Amino acid sequence: MGADKNNTDQFYNQVAAYGHWREALVDSIKKFQEWLEKTGLDDNDQSLKIYELLQNLKQDRLILAFVGEFSRGKTELINSIFFSHFKTRLLPSEAGRTTMCPTEIFFDPENPKPYLKLLPIETRLDGMTLADHRKNLKSWTHITLDDSSSDNMVSSFAQITQTKNVSVAEAERLGLVDAIRDEHGNDKPRDAIVEIPIWRQALINFPHPFLEQGLAILDTPGLNSLGNEPELTLSMLPNAQAVVFVLSADTGVTRSDMDIWNEALRSFKNKKQQQGLIVALNKVDTLWDELKQSDNIEQIIQQQCEKTAQTLGVNPAQVIGVSAQKALLARVKEIPELLARSNIPKIEKILAQDIIPQKETLLRTTLLSELRELMISDKQIVLEKFKTVKKRVDDLGALSGKSDDMVQKLLQKTKQEQDRYQHNMDSLKASKEKLTIQKKQLFSIVSLDKLDLLVTSTRDSMKGSWTTPGLKNAMKLFFDGIKKMTDESHKQIELSNQMIQTIYKRFSEDTGYTLLKSPVFTIDKHIEEFNKLYEEAEAYRTSTLTTMTEQSFVIKNFFITLVSQARNIFFLLNREADEWHKSALVPLMKQLKMHKKELNARIDQLKQISESRQNIETQVKKVKQEALQYFTEVKEIDQIIAVLDGKC
Repeated sequence: MGADKNNTDQFYNQVAAYGHWREALVDSIKKFQEWLEKTGLDDNDQSLKIYELLQNLKQDRLILAFVGEFSRGKTELINSIFFSHFKTRLLPSEAGRTTMCPTEIFFDPENPKPYLKLLPIETRLDGMTLADHRKNLKSWTHITLDDSSSDNMVSSFAQITQTKNVSVAEAERLGLVDAIRDEHGNDKPRDAIVEIPIWRQALINFPHPFLEQGLAILDTPGLNSLGNEPELTLSMLPNAQAVVFVLSADTGVTRSDMDIWNEALRSFKNKKQQQGLIVALNKVDTLWDELKQSDNIEQIIQQQCEKTAQTLGVNPAQVIGVSAQKALLARVKEIPELLARSNIPKIEKILAQDIIPQKETLLRTTLLSELRELMISDKQIVLEKFKTVKKRVDDLGALSGKSDDMVQKLLQKTKQEQDRYQHNMDSLKASKEKLTIQKKQLFSIVSLDKLDLLVTSTRDSMKGSWTTPGLKNAMKLFFDGIKKMTDESHKQIELSNQMIQTIYKRFSEDTGYTLLKSPVFTIDKHIEEFNKLYEEAEAYRTSTLTTMTEQSFVIKNFFITLVSQARNIFFLLNREADEWHKSALVPLMKQLKMHKKELNARIDQLKQISESRQNIETQVKKVKQEALQYFTEVKEIDQIIAVLDGKC
């Protein structure tokens, strides 16, 4: 039991450590905001950007998805890992009560009161994605959860298993093609009654230690439901950091299991070394034959795991034979030996050691990298200020015992620097105007209106062509159009980057300041997303699920999933390009602003010294305090950067 408990504790501790790390980041970003205000380097556009980063970090979740065919034990596995302390099956997972709709379980710090939200199946008719409906609270049925009573929660969660009887015509109208065909793929009679889910999606907000640290669980239904909601396979699953693919030892890898593997999990299947993937071969307790020696049983389980790994083409170490039911029983009844035999702690160990650190690394390379560049740039400005003020200490000290003529010469020299400042400011404004012209040229290429025209023409082409080659050609033309737009925008962005580099270099030469690193804009990640979308479109069009679906729903799903994602990427590209053009010259503007402040302070001090030589010592002391202030500010930003880098 000791080792198993350690694995469980390790998983919890790793999730908690991730949560604490994220909280430390949020705290550091807030300190950075305060630091900007104190140093006078705060800027409206930059403040907005930092605010958005903060919100993204607060709302960011580590998503763990459980995927598999019906009756493989996905929900039981979730119960055994996360909810066994309730001493019951919290989520419905006993025989005959299977999850009928995709279910997300998370903790919302903005709304900590537990709730269950259910989206009616009829919303499939409105053409809106699941993501769109999450923004529309009126679409959902809201149930407040009583987390003080396990029985009440069990009763509430039973809602996600509910079904209802409708006619084949109604099921067809809803696009539930799996319900209108029999097991042989033949259409059922139009007047036949079929069973369909009542709900399209369930959202559970729940105060659980794992969930409060940023973990979110996605419980998906079987193959048919995945086919009904292509958004699951095209968007939600690819965005998960980890997937537990649940199979059953009593059935082996079935054809429908392979369909899920090849179609719903292709984003994980094609990843290098299948990172973030665990294959749980569940229900190994069906192989626990009391007439056989325990060693023989373990050998049989191991052989089945190896065979499963070979069938899927994954590393055998990723396939783990488990018994979710026995693990839940062991934890409810506190039977250490049974928990060890269930092998659930092994999955928890992998999650702790491999999956969670991957999420932290991903955040560092995406969300935090841009913020770090901002901090380093602002630090350099303050450091330059410190050097300038330190030099002023030496200049003022050298005036002691000198003639008034020397003071006047230094004053004249400072006024000449003011003239150069104005020249540099005018030059920077001219550069900003040129950059605005570049921006307009870029936006004429990646215009959302231009994309909408492409969407409209693609829709018309697909509606006018009811052959598979026609649909394929229309999809290809759509993504070819996007590729042309992104290729042209890439060239325009390179011209903007070159212009910015030239401006930064010339600014450094004209002012004598240390050359700041010029911000570089790239759309490589968006191009990669478009390429993935094209691959997803091809896979979606040729999948067995799509083949069984009416072409009208194929077109509808194509537009509410793939095309809407493409438009969202274009929207982000436009927004990022706009933000970059606005902020590209901000570090130089900040440097000039501080330089002007420094020049004014220097002239005031020289004027006071010229009026009375006794002021020199007082002014030197004042400037030394100013230098100490800047030195302290540099140390403060160093500490904030260290938190981002994980060095403290």
